[in-house]
Amino acid sequence: MDKYKKGVTRATEHFNATKIRQEKAGHLKTQEGQPAMLVKRLAYHDDKLVEYTISVARGDKIS
Repeated sequence: MDKYKKGVTRATEHFNATKIRQEKAGHLKTQEGQPAMLVKRLAYHDDKLVEYTISVARGDKIS
């Protein structure tokens, strides 16, 4: 964020258990239906949303 001279002043993350979907299995080098963690992150500068991210992590790679 240095380019824009704005930093993150607040962020929230939400974690949910899920299963790997077919369209993600190849990217994650695993099989459809395997356990995974779904992470949604929202980051703000003051009250303005500056980042919205959805990530899927393989369940066997989470510690």
